[in-house]
Amino acid sequence: MVTIYTEFKTDPGAGARVVALRVDAGAKAGYVILRSEGVHGHGYSGSGSRDRALSAAGKIDEPMETLDRKSSFRLPFKILIFESGRREMDGELSPSLDFVNRALDVQESREEEALTLGSEEPTEPLSNGSVYMPASSTERGIADLAEDGQTGKLLIPMPLRTVACPCNQVFCNVYEFEIHMERAHMGIDVKYTCDLCGKHCLRVHGAKIHRSLCRGNTIRPVIPRPWKCEACEEAFRSKSGLSQHKRHRHPALRNLERKAKYVKEPGQAKPLFKATKLWSIEETKRLLELENEFQGNKNINKLIAAQLAGKSNKQVSDRRRTVHKAKTNISQDKGVTAGRNEDRVTGPGMAVSETVTDPEAFWDFVTGARNSGVEGESHQKTLQVLVDLLQEGNVERACSQVSEILADITPVTKPQSKSKKGQGPKNRRKSQAKAEAYRHAQQLFETNKKSLVAELLEGAESTKCPLSVETVYEAYKARFETESPEVDMSHFPPPVNGMDCDNILKPITGEEVYKAVRKTRPDSASGPDKIDVRSIRKWDPRGIKLAAVFNIFLLTGKVPDAVRPNRSILLYKGGETTQVGNWRPLTIGCMVLRLYTKVLAARFMFATPISPCQRGFVSGGSCNENVHLVEGLVRDAKRRNKPIGVCFLDLAKAFDTVSHKHVLAGLTRFGASKHVTRIVEDLYRGASTRFTIPDGTTGEIEMKRGVKQGDPLSPVLFNIALDPLFCLVEKAGVPYELEDGTPVSVAGYADDTMVVSNNKNDLQANINLVEEFCRAAKLKLNAKKSYAYTIRPIAKTYVVNCGDQLRIEAEAITWIEPGDTAKYLGVEQSPWIRKVKDNPTEDLKSWCSKLGRAPLKGRQKLLLLSRHVLPKLKYRLANSDPSKEVLAGLDSVSREYTKRWMNLPACVSSAFLHCSVQDGGVGLPSLATEVPLDKIGSMSRLIGSQDGHVKRLAKAIGIEEQLETTCRRWEIRRPLNKMRCVVNEIRKRRRVEWENLGSQGPRGPYWRRCRASNGWMRRDVLSEGEHTVALQLRTNTYPTREAMSRGRKGTNVMCRRCGQSVETLGHITGQCLAVKGNRIKRHNKVCGILVSAAQSQSWEVMIEPHFKVEDKTYIPDLVFLRGEQAVIVDPTVVWESNSNSLSEAARKKVVKYNPILKTVKDLTGKSSVLLFGFPVGGRGTWCRGNNKVLDALGIPRSKAQYICLTVLGDTLRMLRVFMDK
Repeated sequence: MVTIYTEFKTDPGAGARVVALRVDAGAKAGYVILRSEGVHGHGYSGSGSRDRALSAAGKIDEPMETLDRKSSFRLPFKILIFESGRREMDGELSPSLDFVNRALDVQESREEEALTLGSEEPTEPLSNGSVYMPASSTERGIADLAEDGQTGKLLIPMPLRTVACPCNQVFCNVYEFEIHMERAHMGIDVKYTCDLCGKHCLRVHGAKIHRSLCRGNTIRPVIPRPWKCEACEEAFRSKSGLSQHKRHRHPALRNLERKAKYVKEPGQAKPLFKATKLWSIEETKRLLELENEFQGNKNINKLIAAQLAGKSNKQVSDRRRTVHKAKTNISQDKGVTAGRNEDRVTGPGMAVSETVTDPEAFWDFVTGARNSGVEGESHQKTLQVLVDLLQEGNVERACSQVSEILADITPVTKPQSKSKKGQGPKNRRKSQAKAEAYRHAQQLFETNKKSLVAELLEGAESTKCPLSVETVYEAYKARFETESPEVDMSHFPPPVNGMDCDNILKPITGEEVYKAVRKTRPDSASGPDKIDVRSIRKWDPRGIKLAAVFNIFLLTGKVPDAVRPNRSILLYKGGETTQVGNWRPLTIGCMVLRLYTKVLAARFMFATPISPCQRGFVSGGSCNENVHLVEGLVRDAKRRNKPIGVCFLDLAKAFDTVSHKHVLAGLTRFGASKHVTRIVEDLYRGASTRFTIPDGTTGEIEMKRGVKQGDPLSPVLFNIALDPLFCLVEKAGVPYELEDGTPVSVAGYADDTMVVSNNKNDLQANINLVEEFCRAAKLKLNAKKSYAYTIRPIAKTYVVNCGDQLRIEAEAITWIEPGDTAKYLGVEQSPWIRKVKDNPTEDLKSWCSKLGRAPLKGRQKLLLLSRHVLPKLKYRLANSDPSKEVLAGLDSVSREYTKRWMNLPACVSSAFLHCSVQDGGVGLPSLATEVPLDKIGSMSRLIGSQDGHVKRLAKAIGIEEQLETTCRRWEIRRPLNKMRCVVNEIRKRRRVEWENLGSQGPRGPYWRRCRASNGWMRRDVLSEGEHTVALQLRTNTYPTREAMSRGRKGTNVMCRRCGQSVETLGHITGQCLAVKGNRIKRHNKVCGILVSAAQSQSWEVMIEPHFKVEDKTYIPDLVFLRGEQAVIVDPTVVWESNSNSLSEAARKKVVKYNPILKTVKDLTGKSSVLLFGFPVGGRGTWCRGNNKVLDALGIPRSKAQYICLTVLGDTLRMLRVFMDK
């Protein structure tokens, strides 16, 4: 008997531990020492090592035989593995000691397995060791384990020559043994183990490949991990490993450590001002408060001195000068650039034109409207009176006469639904509440889908303001009715070029007005006069009348009082709903005035050369440009090992508090003529508004300051007012220089301003310049909503946010620490990379869940998901770096909810869901496709921008290289300013993928770019249930017996009604006798549509005439007669079983009735006889050859969509009858 088993022995006194094999082979017995710790390292060599190990373990009397590392043995064996049970297997084993070492490592960690060779196991363990074997286990074979269903693990060492199974089967091939184990012993978990390294493989093939390549492993020593993390107690072998761990897991802690190591802190921040003999700190603070209180008044020093006891005018003046100088130089070291004020360009004012360039041209447009066939005698008389008054110079009376013209516009009133709130018994209130919620959701879906999405995803707080009327009135009365202070922009750098007033003052054409009306959304809110854009289109379809009115506005520089009223609403921004500051005011003016300012805005934008640093509200500008700029600057600084500082500044209530005189001063700075200035000034003269909130409507509030958010001209005026800021920082600030020398110091998008510099001190200097502009413009910076970070390379690493915090006035700006983010233009920014929320998948699931609970139809939910929810997420993802797996997971979520809402089976093809509606699919956007396209598109637009400044920056920050990398990563062909080609290629790829499907494919290009076949997809012409069934027909997933039996054997697939054929959609709609009557009705409806349409075109119709030719009677469905022409048409409805079904049906009809052509010609006396087949697909598919029939009969092609919808509806009713019988 030969027995080998593991034995572990520990001598606490000697600190030794021995792992050995006990070998009993008749005359020979002894230990094979595999590993000894605390005795002689971790080796096996040398008898001294063996003796010391055995001494530590407790030597036995049997003779010993030690094998070295390369020795091996081959003995008959029986493997007994004890885990959940004991299994036995006969065969040969030839392991090396390396393999035994690996096996023992596994056994030692589990402490529940033993390896025994021989026909019998030892009945009791050695006196000085222990056998690791569960006491409860009993001796059972593999067959026994399979019978009682228990499972366990069986380790088979590789390679093996022969394998024997206890069920009396011997295998010479290991593959045969693997198949046998899977079939006969399914409950056993078999793993194949490499005899060199001990690696486990699940399959024989993998184990053989691994064994052929394996070089073997030795027992690895326990490697010490002395570097421990203080934050999470994780240990590492090297300092570098610990540093990388902190970099990814604890970035803030790592940055603090680097600050402490590399950066010498200067101590506490210097105070803004110090106490002196004359001035205490309290007195200085009081002085600053009084300075703000008396700002804008004359003799301010005298007024302040009167409030401070014992202070003279001179002392107040000196102290104010000292404090302001400290503000300018706060936190600046020697690196601050001095003398920047001397760099400003303050050249003389520009020449301006004083009058309209060509007043006579205006008469042409006014009289042209009078003589252009405009309906209404009163309108023509009014225009004549206007011309006479203007030529006489009576401007006031002319403006009053304009109201008579505008009075002809009739508001389009919507029918008011009667509210049933409070009616009926109490037990019906719940159902009434559900009905009211459904009515509210449907009304918002029809009028304002964006508000509906905000209400569903963000809660009811986003649309219902809890503030009282008094609170809103007092807050905005104090904000808007404050007089606009005087603003002087003369000492700021002038623009490079002046305003092109000639372009602004040229006559307004009807084409401009028509374009402005067309670009206005039909659901755009109406003003206080209840006139919306549909009323305008009805009153003036070509824009000629409005062009005449607008030219009078432009010529006189005044607008009538009838179009001046405004109304305002509050939009939720975020935060506490009870705070007025968390609601954005939106002012809605009269539609006529908004169209006028829309025309002016297009002209101002073209004629005013705004600084290229401003990318908001400019032609071609977008948020992506500034987002890419931030990332490019940080990447450039790290690549070149340069310091950089970035600060995101927030102008507090800039749109609401900008002075009207500031706007006028900005126009003067651009060299605007007096007439242009007068036009803008008159637009805000006497402007007022009323706020409408759920609690009621406020009183009238005069708008003496601020631009109207909601007016098309307001963004352009705001850019003109802020332009001196960008020119000042660009010329006098300290820029960050890119690798090619391009300077970048400031960038903005509307009121979101970003300043950049080389280091913290220079960044503070740039912030001080922004403060200087704000003081002159009477604006304020909000330090609480401003964020900054600095990156400084030190000792081959980076330190973030060194030194004291940056400041606005005396208030500190919040640092963006490593691991933290701050939002800029909707994208989370950090010192390392651009970030989005960690888990967009959870956000999408939450949004879809909320959308699914809304009282909406499935199609409506799909539309909101496609057009509002996914685009909201797409912008966030396009400005981050999501992986393919994340985007694929998001697409999976959207498909899952789409199938649930549309009641589609889970097996519906993803290609069909993502295929465009134009090609017959559902049209669900794929984020895995569109997000990379958005990224590539935004970078392509930067590279190909018409703006030279943007193009230079794109090249300098390496957008070209990023574009190449992105295209390679997403396997997209690089677009050369032709993104449409890429989109079409991807759309074609989806369509081909769906068309090539075996069971769910369309069986042909029937729906490809076919408006007639796909018209019902986006129209609410089918009920919800019919829409679902129609989609199932397109994918061949309607629950017929054939469809339900796919992948299943032995199921009954014969028709449940006639039993004569397999129950497929083609059989039901084209052959089954149970619904034959429905098929006839469907066919007759198609004939009826053609007859009705042809009769409207003066055709005589013969229905089912009989023609006898050679003893055979032919009965075509329709024969149309008109003039010298006869047209034979035989409609048919066929199932689209392959790509030629419809064309083949048309050909068969022509072949069938071709013999009667001569007979029809003789009987009718017509010189020309045409013959057509008219096939229509059972799923509402249009055959393009049918267009020839419609053209021959003079029927408009738009009738094709009605025919397809009729056939589809009848097919759906036929299926319902079939299933209900």
